[in-house]
Amino acid sequence: MDVDATGFSLAGSFSVSPKIAINVLYGSADYDRVGGLDIDSSDLGFGITAHTPIATNTDVFAGFMLVKGEFEVSGSFGSGSEDDNGNAIALGLRHMATDSTEIEVGFTRLDIFDETTNSFDIGARFYASDKFSIGIGYGTGDDVDAFLIDGRIDIK
Repeated sequence: MDVDATGFSLAGSFSVSPKIAINVLYGSADYDRVGGLDIDSSDLGFGITAHTPIATNTDVFAGFMLVKGEFEVSGSFGSGSEDDNGNAIALGLRHMATDSTEIEVGFTRLDIFDETTNSFDIGARFYASDKFSIGIGYGTGDDVDAFLIDGRIDIK
């Protein structure tokens, strides 16, 4: 069965040292009506990411995030909801292609609701200044495709 969803994800990354950042994430999705049911989901995450250079203008990064997920199902029978706590582990590579543009690829493993899903992301980050940037990207995996946008503030 092919099911489509519309949603969004907002993420922030806050630098606490030159090689460590704290991350927050909120995401929400509304699924097409499936078998007479309406399905809505949301995720809230908090984590940490570390990075280190491996070549000129190129870093490798790894992150760990605690995730709280929730979904609600409603239909002619009424409604019900479920929530769970899980985690996400991410690994990736980023490269400064120009003074203001960074290219990134990454892999994420999410474990929540007694399931493990894997995804691959690719994106670009545009630096408006040394303190602020905006990222765009595309993620795909386990029958899910998503367009991503996020902001980063460096408060050091």
